[in-house]
Amino acid sequence: MIKKFYPVINTSKLGYIYCRISIAWQNISQNDIEKIYAELRNDKRIFWMFEVQGILDLFMVIWCKKLDDFRTFVQDFMCKYSKFVKTKIENIATDVIHYQHRYLLNIKETSEVHIAESNRIIDIDKLDKDILHILQENARTPLVDMAKRIKEHPKTIAYRISRMEKLKLIECYRITVNHALLGYTYYKIFLSISNFNKADLLRLKEFIKNNPSTIYIVEGINLHSDIDFEMMIKDNKELSDFIRQKYHSSMMSGKAMLILPIYMDWYF
Repeated sequence: MIKKFYPVINTSKLGYIYCRISIAWQNISQNDIEKIYAELRNDKRIFWMFEVQGILDLFMVIWCKKLDDFRTFVQDFMCKYSKFVKTKIENIATDVIHYQHRYLLNIKETSEVHIAESNRIIDIDKLDKDILHILQENARTPLVDMAKRIKEHPKTIAYRISRMEKLKLIECYRITVNHALLGYTYYKIFLSISNFNKADLLRLKEFIKNNPSTIYIVEGINLHSDIDFEMMIKDNKELSDFIRQKYHSSMMSGKAMLILPIYMDWYF
């Protein structure tokens, strides 16, 4: 049921910009899709990639130190695959807000982790990167096993981990759960609102945050909608009821996309 223990790494403190590209395919076979995904999995510029069902087909997150690097990635992608691309949407996430996975307990209370732009850049070396790589594979890897892999003393590794935690480079630790076995479906939701002001938007975000099913809210530039968030849902009725609790349908339009198994999820 528990698939993985992993660290939440605040990549903005390493100087990275959280860039996203979303794709809808056209005139493409399943063989073509599998070939493209195999090629993309080998592209080290991508750190998160997953398929969706809905208005789009593919989401990718790219780490960039400069926006020009993102532009280069998009150009490279389009040079190879443009004949299959119906829709391409690029945006920048300025804050990815992580909430505790409360949907199993059905409680409102949650801590928040913000992966947001930072004025403080932390320098890390190869040893730190090696440690983060192992933690990303399994955050419960024993120090002795880590020491064997990277040929360093366990006490040194423990000190480096503690340092990264104190600097909030490692914000916290989370688990990945096989939600399908528990009867949950993972949705990404784009919500657009008409005739709203900043106070309305803040109230709606607070309402979404307080729902135990919410696990992320994304804020950024050129997003698909006014609010971009992700939820673990038991059924479609739960999702529609949740939206209707707060606003009349004439004030709001939403697009929900089913998130399929993740193809890539790594940091270093």
